[in-house]
This record gives sequence, C-alpha cells and structure tokens, in this order.
Amino acid sequence: MKRAGSESRMLKNTFCHVPGVGPLKEKRFWDSGIYAWDDLRETPGYCSSGRKIKCLTQVIDRSFEELERNNPKFFAEYLPSNQQWRLFPSFRSSLAYLDIETTGLDFRRIDNDDRSLRRALRIPLRQWL
Repeated sequence: MKRAGSESRMLKNTFCHVPGVGPLKEKRFWDSGIYAWDDLRETPGYCSSGRKIKCLTQVIDRSFEELERNNPKFFAEYLPSNQQWRLFPSFRSSLAYLDIETTGLDFRRIDNDDRSLRRALRIPLRQWL
C-alpha cells in the first residue's frame, strides 16, 4: 500500500509507544531536536545508558517495520489510549471509529437507536448493559 510521507508523520513524531517514554520524556526529545524516529536514529548516544538506547532503537526499528506492514495493532497495543488518535492519519483505511452519543439518562434506558446498533453489531442485550 502506498503511503504518503505526510500521512505517517504524526505517528513518526511520537515516542510514547516506547516503554518508559511518556509525554514529559517525549517533550525532552522534541526540545533537544529529536522530533521524529529518523532523528533518533541519526543521534547516536542520545541516552547515556547503552541499555536504554538499545531498547529505544529496537522499538523504533520495529515501529518502522510495523508501519510498513500497515499494522495499527502494534501501535494500539503500546500507545496509551489518550494518544491513539495519532494512528488515524497513518491507518485511516483500516480503522473504524464508533461515536456513541449518550442522553445522560439512566444507562439501562434503551431507545430505538440503541436497538438498531445492537442489531447491526449482533450484541445481546445483557452484554450491552
């Protein structure tokens, strides 16, 4: 599948899927000029610990492979749920989003839209509630 560079740029600019890297450490990468996976590859010895840099480079190498394979599951497994929006541009053709509007009323209230959705998804009522 052909992928334009700009489509995967958002995903390639995150390091939050690397074990031990959260938003603060990611910001430190960006502040030091490492904005994307390629930048990290071009900055040997960025981390002082050899073990840390080995882990980082292994995850980044695997990230390139999984992106090339068009595998959003790899990133969804490691990205925190509040960061998974970053997957959309790279995998828009293989992702589905379901936006369920709620009424704010009793969660057991079932209206026609809920019934239609359950029928379409073939979800039994006891699993829905």
